[in-house]
Amino acid sequence: MLWLPLTRKTRSGAIFAEFWQSPAFSVDPLLAAAVSIESDAQEDQEAHDEEPEEPEELDDIPSHHNPLDDIDDIPERKKKRPDVTKPPTIPTGGGRSAAAHRRRQAKCDAKIIADGHKPRRSAYTKHVLPAQPISTRLDPASDLPAARGGYAATSSGAKELRGGKKKRTVEDFLCMGFQLVSWDGKDGQPLVDGANRVFAVLAGQADGAHYASVVQRAYATLVRLGLAARFPPSFQKHRRGLYAAVNVGLSYGQGQTQPTWLRSDYPEIAEALLDDPDLQHMVSFSSAMFAFWTPRLYQYYVSYNNRLMGHRPFPKSVFSCASFNFGPNVWTFKHRDVLNLPFGWCAIHALGRFNPKKGGHLILWDLKLIIEFPPGALNLIPSATLSHSNIPVQKGEERASFTLFTAGGLFRFVDNGFRTEDELAAQDPVEFARVMECKKRRWKDGVELWSTIDELASLAE
Repeated sequence: MLWLPLTRKTRSGAIFAEFWQSPAFSVDPLLAAAVSIESDAQEDQEAHDEEPEEPEELDDIPSHHNPLDDIDDIPERKKKRPDVTKPPTIPTGGGRSAAAHRRRQAKCDAKIIADGHKPRRSAYTKHVLPAQPISTRLDPASDLPAARGGYAATSSGAKELRGGKKKRTVEDFLCMGFQLVSWDGKDGQPLVDGANRVFAVLAGQADGAHYASVVQRAYATLVRLGLAARFPPSFQKHRRGLYAAVNVGLSYGQGQTQPTWLRSDYPEIAEALLDDPDLQHMVSFSSAMFAFWTPRLYQYYVSYNNRLMGHRPFPKSVFSCASFNFGPNVWTFKHRDVLNLPFGWCAIHALGRFNPKKGGHLILWDLKLIIEFPPGALNLIPSATLSHSNIPVQKGEERASFTLFTAGGLFRFVDNGFRTEDELAAQDPVEFARVMECKKRRWKDGVELWSTIDELASLAE
């Protein structure tokens, strides 16, 4: 699947991917990326990533000129969207109370876009204190395969992926020594490492019938768009599985000289997904859960987003990219998303109509866990460093999903003063030496951004 840069303006007037007109941009790296994107050996390390270890603080980030500041406005492109992809009209009600509600909601949305999600202390009382953590013996330093530079994970070798494309049932995994985690898909359940840090979370769903309706409509939208697209068989075969995937967002890596706004071969479908109010609601919920369970890591993302001028596909999301996986039976092969920030989290939403006791489970291979993953539920995991996959749903059932993530290369681009490492080394050798020192501790310091259960409990009222 070849991704190309695409300029996009939102209704608020924000411009994405103006750097497409930058004279520094070259399409050659993207063509190379298109060849390698389906490869199992995906790495995005600069030559200097292989240096040995030791320190400086993560928040000591250089403040350099951002080339995105200098780019002129680009006229909004015309949307050519087939009628079948138009999202359904959702009644907003009438009268003064409805208008007042819309004003309050608009004010709340603006605050989230500007400042990020701010969890209430009462939420920690309600959700953290009664939570039953899933304890593991995970030692991130020795068990998770982060690259030395801390911006990506090491590639998945053939040995690691062997047998990962085979269809397996719950019983098959139990026979392999895996442990089954029963989960209702609603109540939050954190996974903690040997130091009691929350490194992943079964985040669940928002309370109430309203969110359940949001999830149902979002799935109906994916079904409708998938039918409209008529994806050819060739588009439904890639290294993560046998299903169609449409990707949107801001990315950087694989030799690019500037961050690039990406689109798939189905731009009209991508636009419809970005505009859908139900998907926007779910995306906002995933960022709220990210902020809730790992506040320091969330603020780390927010600080980089601010430096990148807020370029991301969903304004109320902290993530820079999204991948929409169309059914009718989405199950992923064993894989790691090695280009994502290795200590960062990826949000995974399950959608569809299936029995979560029979299929759709999330498999965490390194931890030997089989986790029930009901439709409508959200999980947050470090997808770059934890090998994961799914169990197929039963015949006659349906499953789709979508994920949110941020490429580690975007963080590196900001740390380098909005330059490649080669450009930084040539233009500012002193700063280059300082950045190389920062790299030596980036993975260790990144892991320390995860919160312990005790820290989260201390935030309760």
